Amino acid sequence: MSKRLIIMRHAQSLPTSMTADHERPLDEVGNKQAPKTAHQLVQAHWIPDLVLCSDAKRTKETWKLSAPILGQVPIIFTHELYHATVAQILTLIKTKASDSQTLMLLGHNPTAEALATWLSTKALELGTASAALLEADLDWSDILNKKGQWNFKKIITP
Repeated sequence: MSKRLIIMRHAQSLPTSMTADHERPLDEVGNKQAPKTAHQLVQAHWIPDLVLCSDAKRTKETWKLSAPILGQVPIIFTHELYHATVAQILTLIKTKASDSQTLMLLGHNPTAEALATWLSTKALELGTASAALLEADLDWSDILNKKGQWNFKKIITP
C-alpha cells in the first residue's frame, strides 16, 4: 500500500546564543514561514493523518502555527526526534506510524536532510519550514529496509 512521508524542518528560530538550543522560539520570519508551508501542503493535497514532532520549542511552535491550516491531526511530541540519527527516526516511524497513510515528521537539520536523502538517494536540502514530500509502496514496518526506494515528489518552501 502506498505511503506518503512529509519531512518538515521547523521554521526559522532565534539564534542559539539567545537561549538554550532546545528552548529556542521562532523568530518573526519563522512565525510567517510555518503557515505558508502548511497552506502549500493543503494546496498540494499532502495533509498528514499523523504527526511525529520533536518536543523542542521551535518545532512545537511550528506545529501550532500549521495546525489550524492542516486540521485536526493526531500528534505525538517526542524528545526522540531532537538530535536523532536517521536510524533512530526510522525505528520511531516503524513503531509509531503503523496506521498512518500520510505521516509528517517535524524536526531538525541535519537529520531531516539526511533522512530525506537516505530514503530517496537524492541530495536534498531543507531550509527552514521546508518540507520534502516522498512516496513509496511499502508498509511502515519495513521502512528500515527501504533505503533509496522512496520516490521524491517535491520540496515545498515557504
